[in-house]
Amino acid sequence: MTNLRYLKIYNKSRGNTCNVYFPDGLEWISDKLRYLRWEGYCLEYLPSTFCAEMLIELHLSHSKLKKLWDGVQNLVNLNILWLESSKNLIEIPDLSKATNLHRVYLFQCESLGQLHPSIFSLPDLRYLDLRDCKKIESLKTNIHSKSLRELLLDGCASLTEFSVTSDEMTELTLGGTAIRELSSSIWRNRKLTSLGLSECNKLNIVGNKLTNDHGLGSVTELDLLGCTEINALSLWSILDGIQSLKWLSLHECCNMECLPENIQNHSMLKSLALDDCRKLVSVTELPPSLLSLSAINCTYLDTDSTQRSFLENMVQIFSKYPFHANEHDDFYFSILPGAQVPRKFDFQTIKASITIPPIPKYNLSGFIFCTILSKGFHICNHPLHCVIFENGKEVETCFTFACNYIGTLISDHVLISDHDVNEELWWSTEGIKGCGVLPVYNLEHKSDLDGREIGKLKFSAQYSGGQENYNELQPSAIGGEVISSNNEKEGLTSQLC
Repeated sequence: MTNLRYLKIYNKSRGNTCNVYFPDGLEWISDKLRYLRWEGYCLEYLPSTFCAEMLIELHLSHSKLKKLWDGVQNLVNLNILWLESSKNLIEIPDLSKATNLHRVYLFQCESLGQLHPSIFSLPDLRYLDLRDCKKIESLKTNIHSKSLRELLLDGCASLTEFSVTSDEMTELTLGGTAIRELSSSIWRNRKLTSLGLSECNKLNIVGNKLTNDHGLGSVTELDLLGCTEINALSLWSILDGIQSLKWLSLHECCNMECLPENIQNHSMLKSLALDDCRKLVSVTELPPSLLSLSAINCTYLDTDSTQRSFLENMVQIFSKYPFHANEHDDFYFSILPGAQVPRKFDFQTIKASITIPPIPKYNLSGFIFCTILSKGFHICNHPLHCVIFENGKEVETCFTFACNYIGTLISDHVLISDHDVNEELWWSTEGIKGCGVLPVYNLEHKSDLDGREIGKLKFSAQYSGGQENYNELQPSAIGGEVISSNNEKEGLTSQLC
């Protein structure tokens, strides 16, 4: 097989070992081979005569390899090196001659303790996946990469030292590592857009940005979920070097008692998650750009001023721009501890449904809904909805809220949200202690609607159950119902008017 260029040995059934036996060994593998994929490669090394000079892709996932080869191979044509789940792999060879290597996959190489330093000097390396390489303790280099774009280190539980930088880095994930400090070198990744630090429960120090560092001006997503040592001071240091932040997760940052004042300077921030920050007492003034605010089970948080400013901002935005004319189809909501519908809501009740009197139709932009969720309510998989009826006929179904929070509410919570899309639903009112409706009028745009009033609107807060509540609606009402559903694909199909 001296001219063999393509060799693929694999088992179509994932998880099954691919047992292939060659009684005469593997010395026959051609020097002209360009593509080699052998899942579950059963030997500890490649043959001593193996020549990789012509290889473009090398796939040896789930192998029993301890190492590939000794010495330095001429890998000038190699683009992809894929050794995922090779759990016995203990070292990576010198790759200094792999000048065209783009992507390296080392996910779940659990015995790999270190990388050859040549990997960070590769001129065209763009993607490096080291997730769940549990024995790697240090990734430090003085080499500043010119090409690396994505570096994934989630689950590297022994990693305590990190200082890898790149001109092109856009995504860096360090979730579940043991790092205590973000070194000053982090600020050199000036194109970074996504920084994942979830479950870094020893992280509490952030190195100072040096005078000539650009800072993380491009970061739009910052995940600090479960960073139990992060407090207001260390968060201030992180936020001080970021200018374009849009999404911030502080979920389970249990050492956070307040938010730093510089959070209000982030004029592009759209989403803020504070769920289970059990020590959180206060938040400073939040930027008006905020679209979603979640502080589930933050029972010590003083929510009155925060809720009021968020609601006022919603009204201001929607009084200028109709709900359906929202430029980016953004979804507004807040969920905070509390037991009462805010006074700003024109129509409210302590029951699970409300019927409001006729209101002017002219320039009506839409409705903001409020629902009081009771202690013990299970949010996950129970999205909330509103269904509107006119003269007993369903005319619109609006999706108002969905949350990935896993757990139950330890106190009553106030949900405020706008409306959006169609769904199929099952209904129930269990767990709902009150609701409210706030009509919002468009003050800056002319409408082709006449000035007539619309009839009564019935609003009912509901989630997964039976359809019996549907039959209780008044035939002559325009009704709105907020429903939490388990997304079973049965029940009523809603139509947008």
